[in-house]
Amino acid sequence: MDKRTLLAIILSLALMMGYQYYIAEKYPEKSKVAQTEEVETATRGTDRGIIIENAPASSRQGVREIIVQQESLTGEVDYREKGKDITVENPLYIAVFSSQGASLKSFKLKNFREAVEKDSELVEFVNVKEGMFNPLVTTFPNSSIDLPADVIYEADADSIDLTRGIDTKRLTFSWSYKDKIRIEKVFTFYSDKYAFELEMKVHNLSDNTLNENALLSWNWYFDPDADSDRYSHVGPVSYIKEDFETENPEKLGEKKYLGPDVSWVGLERKYFIASMIPEQPSLTSFVVSKDNRNLVSTGLEGPKNMIPPRQSAVFRYTLYLGPKDYAILKAEGVGLENSINFGSWVKWLALPLLYALKFVYQYVHNYGVAIIILTIFVK
Repeated sequence: MDKRTLLAIILSLALMMGYQYYIAEKYPEKSKVAQTEEVETATRGTDRGIIIENAPASSRQGVREIIVQQESLTGEVDYREKGKDITVENPLYIAVFSSQGASLKSFKLKNFREAVEKDSELVEFVNVKEGMFNPLVTTFPNSSIDLPADVIYEADADSIDLTRGIDTKRLTFSWSYKDKIRIEKVFTFYSDKYAFELEMKVHNLSDNTLNENALLSWNWYFDPDADSDRYSHVGPVSYIKEDFETENPEKLGEKKYLGPDVSWVGLERKYFIASMIPEQPSLTSFVVSKDNRNLVSTGLEGPKNMIPPRQSAVFRYTLYLGPKDYAILKAEGVGLENSINFGSWVKWLALPLLYALKFVYQYVHNYGVAIIILTIFVK
């Protein structure tokens, strides 16, 4: 075998690793980011209550007050218990949000399917069982006021359509508790992006200063009996202090904290990733756990905000739910492209070949043909 043929074979293999990165071995173990064990600072009790920890002594009786639904929902029992669905659609995805927890009930990619068959299901990002919290629920642990993840919010729209040209639209969920606190979760969607934004506003309606610490969670059911692929990782991931880490769902249990300096966290599959990006990485921690139902929770906690009476605080995030496309991920500017495993020693070669492959694909619209053409050209 001459040197040119050997070189062509080596470059072809590198090319395949660049595009079909799942061929690489499972992510290697890296040194863990500084980790601290969970410290419980308050007893939370049942999920259906509200905790007011720093209220005056005169008001601390009956601290586990039962949450009352918004007055506008009084008497509508079914509505209060189940919430309502709000559909958001653009050319790239169809999402269904629920007013229960202002959470994500479904998120399907319109251009990708679970299998090669044309009639197979669209790729779905949400995977939780009955009775489990949806992704993107919000709580406030270790705060003056905490709220259940599944409270019923009011939504300002029944549906959002972004399929007709370039556009930006917002969906606002709001919830209030007597004269103490009001929460607004404002989602901003774009017609040409997988990514969307979340702005969470916390309004202090009381005469006392509140200390609020937000926890935004992505919940996902881990099926221990599902077929596994030794060439890819399915589970929680994080990018902390410029270090990409994966978590083995089988080994998760009690809450553990990583960070701060959290650029992003999420849940990955072979070709797709659901990620949450905080606005203030240096003040944010990564929280991950698994309960006895195999519900894996990946979350962003922080930053802590001291809110004076009649004032507000804002927590901001970007959410990316989409394919592991190197160019799209890199455009987010937070290192999301590091979720693609090219293999540490061939990355310098794989990336240029990947760009070349995508260039050829623009003309042939078939990756198999593009690989053949590029291999012939390299040879």
